[in-house]
Formats: sequence, structure tokens, C-alpha cells
Amino acid sequence: MNGNSISLDTNIVAYKNRALYYLKKKDIVNACNDLKVAKELGGYHITKDLIDKYCKEGE
Repeated sequence: MNGNSISLDTNIVAYKNRALYYLKKKDIVNACNDLKVAKELGGYHITKDLIDKYCKEGE
């Protein structure tokens, strides 16, 4: 595994964690934005349930 892969994985987790913080603060828009970025970076499996629960299609 190279350094780029580790950095990308860290970014995915960071976006997901920040989304969880936003959800706790009831800031759904920013939470969904971060979840979608994490998903686009390759974190589909760690974001799918949260996106399905909180984010409307088309946001």
C-alpha cells in the first residue's frame, strides 16, 4: 500500500466523521455534502446507510 492510498482512506474517514458531527448538530445539508464527497472518494460502503437515511436523492 502506498502513501496516496492511506491519505485517501484518511480523507474518506475524515469526511464521514465530519458528516456525523454535522448530523449531531442537525446540519443535514453539510452532512450530506460531506457524505457525498466521502462516497465519491471511494467510501461507498461506509456512507451508504447514512446517505440513504438522511440525504434526499438529487441534493
